[in-house]
Amino acid sequence: STTKAPKRLQVEHMIKDEGLDDVIAMMCLDSKLFAENLQNQYLKHAPKPIERSPLDVAEERITTKYQSPEEVLRRARIVAGFRLFIHPQTRRYVSERYFERARISTRPTLKGLREID
Repeated sequence: STTKAPKRLQVEHMIKDEGLDDVIAMMCLDSKLFAENLQNQYLKHAPKPIERSPLDVAEERITTKYQSPEEVLRRARIVAGFRLFIHPQTRRYVSERYFERARISTRPTLKGLREID
């Protein structure tokens, strides 16, 4: 029988295979620094200033897999999001904030109103 890799490892493997590290580094902070900013709730680590246009960098990454700079940037944004959210501190922070603010509201249906009254 075959065993499946944990979903987290599959995502990390996909991220490594993309080959968009320099584009992603240009777009956002490292996941650890981003998580630290979230925990502190202020901008302790600022993004690096952009030296080149993202489209210029993306044009260098055009392959048979990504045929336009826009496609390269779109995929880099997706992978960057995965990288940021894969960090345990980020996941914990988002989960805690969600459960602090989540509310459940219900409304009885007509049938429920008749049976309640």
